[in-house]
Amino acid sequence: PRAVFWLLPLLRVFGEEADPGELVERYHALISALEQMPAAPQPSSTASGGGGAAAMDLLKGQDAKLAAHLEAVMGGAAKSALLLKAPCARLGVGLLSPDATLFVWDLCLIAGWTQVGAAIASALLLLRDGLLACTAPAHLADYFLLHTRQLTVEQLRAARLSDA
Repeated sequence: PRAVFWLLPLLRVFGEEADPGELVERYHALISALEQMPAAPQPSSTASGGGGAAAMDLLKGQDAKLAAHLEAVMGGAAKSALLLKAPCARLGVGLLSPDATLFVWDLCLIAGWTQVGAAIASALLLLRDGLLACTAPAHLADYFLLHTRQLTVEQLRAARLSDA
């Protein structure tokens, strides 16, 4: 069932004009390649914030002031990580634009699943000024969810943090 999730990149690249036979062949090649990769970490197998905790750790290393502000507004480190848990678990789907999501997936396929947290931390850095202006948890969450969708691949590429 989860393998269907990976059909999106192929449909996005090849579009409606794709030859069904070629699309199926490429889909099988992609699934075969994915099966050889280490499994994506499951949110339940990491800290209570899942991938969100990893994103917050990266953010702390890059911008301690922003990380402290997020923790203060959200009511602690665990709650700020929980804000980021769902976007990390969904690999950016619904948070980022389709093109930005595919960029993050490319990073994951090339460098590993931890790149999701790095991409989310990069998005936080890009939204720094607006996030620092937020003083209530609901306002911060709304701002984050609304403005991450507007980030471009070029912005994420330029701001990209690495988990390495």
